[in-house]
Amino acid sequence: LAIAFILSSAPTHAQITPQPSSSQSITQGFGLGTITLTYSRPNTKGRTIFGTVEPFDKVWRTGANWATVIKFSDDITLEGNKVPAGEYALFTIPGETEWTVILNKKAKQWGAYTYNQADDFLRFKVKPVKLQQPVETLALQFENMYPTTGELHLLWENTALTIHMGCDIDAKVMARIDSAMKTDKKPYYDAVIYYWNNNKD
Repeated sequence: LAIAFILSSAPTHAQITPQPSSSQSITQGFGLGTITLTYSRPNTKGRTIFGTVEPFDKVWRTGANWATVIKFSDDITLEGNKVPAGEYALFTIPGETEWTVILNKKAKQWGAYTYNQADDFLRFKVKPVKLQQPVETLALQFENMYPTTGELHLLWENTALTIHMGCDIDAKVMARIDSAMKTDKKPYYDAVIYYWNNNKD
């Protein structure tokens, strides 16, 4: 026991074995800012995940190891709900016909062991879709990205989840164009393209 204590107390300077669940960090440009997503990616390993390994109606870290963290550099909307710029833990509650998506203000948490609903900033519902082809490794990815709309997808085992994102950047863009037009280097091309794409006179 003494030897085990000494070994466990010794500082670890480098990871000498691979993590069972690999980590991933993604930064996606969106609107005039960025979204950064950091999480760990477990594998199914032949297991039944949702409803068994990850029980229905119980808070899940949406990954492995540390709770998944999502950071917005600008204000956005998720499924129509306004979310201020900031860093949040992304939890979910899987269900057979409906999932609850949670943004929690306590971003740094190991798993969901210290999760406290009182720290939630936002909860909303999303309906899952059954996949035709199973996904072995949990994947969170950004798809269908446009200047003011996009989607965050969760894919694992036989389940897919889509969270719709939006941002309102028009006032900021118009202010930047107006300010730039007062300088010697007027952004005619960029301004015309923005006006054209947004049906402005």
